[in-house]
Amino acid sequence: MRTRNSNLRSQRGLTLTELAVAMAVAGIFLAAAYAIFLTQQKTYAVQDQVAEVQQNARVAMNMLARDLRMAGHGVPTLWTVTIGGTVYQDVVTVDPDGGGLTLLGCFGAPEGYLARAPLSGDTQIDLVDASHFSKEAPDDRKYIFIGEYDKAVITDIGGNTLTLNQGLRKRYPTTRLTADANPGDKQISVHSTTNIQAGDILTLGDERLYVTGLAGTTINFDTDPINPGDDPLQGDYEKDERVNPLPVYRVQALRYDLQPDGRITREDLAVGQKVTLAENIESLTIIPQVPNNPTYQIVLTAKTGVPDDAGRLRKRSYNFTIRCRNRL
Repeated sequence: MRTRNSNLRSQRGLTLTELAVAMAVAGIFLAAAYAIFLTQQKTYAVQDQVAEVQQNARVAMNMLARDLRMAGHGVPTLWTVTIGGTVYQDVVTVDPDGGGLTLLGCFGAPEGYLARAPLSGDTQIDLVDASHFSKEAPDDRKYIFIGEYDKAVITDIGGNTLTLNQGLRKRYPTTRLTADANPGDKQISVHSTTNIQAGDILTLGDERLYVTGLAGTTINFDTDPINPGDDPLQGDYEKDERVNPLPVYRVQALRYDLQPDGRITREDLAVGQKVTLAENIESLTIIPQVPNNPTYQIVLTAKTGVPDDAGRLRKRSYNFTIRCRNRL
């Protein structure tokens, strides 16, 4: 009996006091862990916002920098352009307060490609698809840049034919394949060889074709005139692929603004299309450099949308100097 009672005494549970102390200690540890968790969660949320602000600001800055570098592409010097009722005589127009600007030029992908090879002096060009220049389009879309040389104003549209205000300054050889072209070929079959001549240099994919002769709708060529003999194609090309594709660009007026709600917007004034590039922007300043120097300083400050634990909005500032390479 003594042994049994001894075993019972050695296996007794916790007293209420001991249990209360243990629960209190556990509660303290849990409260501390929860406080640490909340602090880390807030820190993570702030850092996540900072990263998002940085990403948005970089997107806006990269887009603005790219367009500013391209401003003036396809726009002749002293060519007056009227878009949205505003007359532009410079490819970069900065607001007096430096808070926004308008850029003039050919940006992005071409609006179409020449469907035939026009001659120098032609006042009409045929496009593969002229739907972007339909009669329903406003006059703001009438300024175009052809190939790498000609600038013109559309005066009339009939189907896929554009009538221009002046004759072209040069001949533009272009056509399409009527059959697949394969490695080793020294001639290609095309839809038309009209206005294509021996001596022309055409492009097919990444290859350059030096035209050596024409026979109906067949073009004979050499891909390396330095080596003796006619060198053949190196790549595969499918039927209907463009030979020497010549793009037609639309001259655009792009408007960059900092809106009162902190958004940076980019608007194509000719079509009225506005997109938001970044949010939570505190300030945007464009500063032209010394006169006659096509260089601009862009200063942008972005901020988080939610304050940190100290009640402050985190901010990031960016400072870029961009040269407008198409403006003399």
